[in-house]
Amino acid sequence: MKSQPPGRGPGAPGAGMRMGGREAGKPPPALPADYLKQGYLEVRGDKCYERRELIVEGAAQVADALSQAKMTTASLRRFFHQVRAIQHRLEASAQGGGGEGRDFRQAQADLDRLLPLVAYAEGRGVVPRPFRRFLEENVKLARRDERHFTAFVRHFESVVAFMKERERR
Repeated sequence: MKSQPPGRGPGAPGAGMRMGGREAGKPPPALPADYLKQGYLEVRGDKCYERRELIVEGAAQVADALSQAKMTTASLRRFFHQVRAIQHRLEASAQGGGGEGRDFRQAQADLDRLLPLVAYAEGRGVVPRPFRRFLEENVKLARRDERHFTAFVRHFESVVAFMKERERR
């Protein structure tokens, strides 16, 4: 009979777990199937509002999926800070009178630069696939205009807040 190295037997911590910390046989963590299907905004009468579901329930669901995928709040916050920096540059250039269209085009380019960064981070195992999907889908929607970009920042901020709460559980 072959002996097992210490901590490697069936009763060892993590036994029955696969890489990423999920149990064998369980589906991998994923974002909700219809995530962002309705976008960030809803129209009521002649006004446009951010959808509450994305700030509360949707953000909580994303945080749950990222938490299950073993995303760390530190990694999440690193990307959030980059998005926040884009927002600050956009606000500063708008105050400088550079023209709204040109300023937002730069913000779009800055958002696009996040995509290879998240692909690299996923390849290194720093962020899980659900986070890459989160960022890719949100960047695609946030690029539409400043209103969508602002809604993305608020949605991302809510995800960060819910992740911190999940971390304390």
